[in-house]
Amino acid sequence: MICEAVSIIGLTVCSIADIRSRKIYIMPCLTMIVFGIFVNFIIQGNDWKEFIPGIGIGLLLLLIAFIKNSGIGKGDGLVVFALGCMVKGDKVFQIVFLSFLFVIIFGGLGAIRKKIKLKSELPFVPFLFASEITVLAIERIISI
Repeated sequence: MICEAVSIIGLTVCSIADIRSRKIYIMPCLTMIVFGIFVNFIIQGNDWKEFIPGIGIGLLLLLIAFIKNSGIGKGDGLVVFALGCMVKGDKVFQIVFLSFLFVIIFGGLGAIRKKIKLKSELPFVPFLFASEITVLAIERIISI
């Protein structure tokens, strides 16, 4: 629960930076990584195997960003990696999948309305933020 709250705060900070400057600053990501490792593994004693898929998704996105200098950026991969240290892998997969879906919907509607060009670059982290809020809300609703 505490890691989810901190990840929302971290994604908020990263989203604002991504929207304003198209840059992701390393300190919020490092804070999320260190906090997630400390709380999940040292304090709560969670099984690290549950976090490997989420961390792997972040590493995969980082690798793609380093190999191909377009599309997903290095900062986006770093944010997903940090998110993987905060929440379990299945939830990271849901968040990233929903983020891509939100980008497609938002970009498609923007293109239809002629507000966004098809080759436009959109900041990805705000979609990660919206997806995490959505996934956590659905999770809470289902558990009631």
